[in-house]
This record gives sequence, C-alpha cells and structure tokens, in this order.
Amino acid sequence: WKKNVGVVLCFTIILLAIVSSVSLFAPQNTTDLPSAYYEDKKYLTFEVSKISDEYLPSGFAVPQTVSQVPSTKIEILKTAGTTNVEINKPTYTKATYAVDQDGVFHVNTAYFPGWRAFINGKQAPIVPTVNGMNVSVTKGAGVLELKLQQTPIEILGNMLSVLAFLILFTGIIRYYGKAIT
Repeated sequence: WKKNVGVVLCFTIILLAIVSSVSLFAPQNTTDLPSAYYEDKKYLTFEVSKISDEYLPSGFAVPQTVSQVPSTKIEILKTAGTTNVEINKPTYTKATYAVDQDGVFHVNTAYFPGWRAFINGKQAPIVPTVNGMNVSVTKGAGVLELKLQQTPIEILGNMLSVLAFLILFTGIIRYYGKAIT
C-alpha cells in the first residue's frame, strides 16, 4: 500500500510540474518572414550558428558579417589545385584533392584537441589557426580525412561517469533489496 502511495505521489508531482510550466512553452513573439528566409544557406551559417559561438575555442575569430563566412569547407593555400568534399559531417570530413605542388589546405572548422588529419590514410600534423586549421599536403592527388576523436581526458571522464552510474544503480538495488526482505 505504501509503495502505491509513493508512485501516485511521484506522478502527481510530475503532472503538476508539467501543467505549471506549460506557459513557458508558449511563443513570446512571432515574425512574418517567409520560410525561404530560414532555409537560406547564408542565414543558417551566419545567424543560426551564432547560437553556438560561446562553445568555440578562445581566440577563434568569429565572423562578424555574412561576407566573412567562408564559402567552402576546405581552401587551398600556397598552391593551385582542386578539392572535392565528398563527406561533410560535424565530426568527419573526407575530401579528394589534386594539387600542382606542395601546399597547405585550410579547413574552415574550429580546432579542438580531438581533431586528427589523415592524408591517404597516414596521420598528418594539424596547425591550429584563429579561423580554422591548416594541413600541409604534398604535390599530387590524394584523399584528406579529418576525424574528431575523443581525447584521453574525455574517455576517462566517460568511463568515470559510467562507473558512477553503475555504483549508484547497484547501491539502489541493494538498498531496496534489503528493505523488501
């Protein structure tokens, strides 16, 4: 009987919390802009992406105008050639390239310690810049891959989180197991 009262009390509290916060989900203002405005690539890359600027590394040069937003993911510096971005995801980029001489690719993505660059499957050094990262390439054609992998600290943090959850879960089961018997 006592268990049922606790369950009913929990559901009542949750229901009251939901009902009392419904007003927080009502729109505070509206705009009369056409849907095409919100589908425009320049709007998305400049206005919407500003929301996450606070998570960028310190010292990263954030574009202040639409004209400062890079038009391509990868730019060729110090040489002539072509690039073709085949896969462009937040944590993985794959591009084929052909360059006339040794040069540098500038990747228009903020550098974080987990980024790894691979040229034709071999790891290549990344040079962080104020507006992205640079990767040196040698003359010829090849494949550039960029992967954002977890750092050792992130892996340790995740392992500690899982361990803490398992300890908590085991403790709850043992506590309630003893209380029932």
